[in-house]
Amino acid sequence: MRKDLKNDILVSVSTLRRAFFQLVLQLDNVKEECNRYREEVKNATKGDVAGGLGLSTRQVAPSLDHTQQPQSTGERQIMTSGGRRQLFSEAF
Repeated sequence: MRKDLKNDILVSVSTLRRAFFQLVLQLDNVKEECNRYREEVKNATKGDVAGGLGLSTRQVAPSLDHTQQPQSTGERQIMTSGGRRQLFSEAF
């Protein structure tokens, strides 16, 4: 084989090995990061279950007319066609 072709092959193989090594390092870093995130999620989930955050807090959806509504006292309200709020018990 010609000497210049042999050198080109050696350089190409060397370049490919370096690139492959860099890819393996990046893959290892991504795996480590993924494992850290999994541990964080697992720990956060354990904390939520142990802390009892599940049912003790109440979330309220925002109103459709974008005005702040005080938290109700248990009575349900519905919007009539005229735009006036009416108690659920009054509507039916």
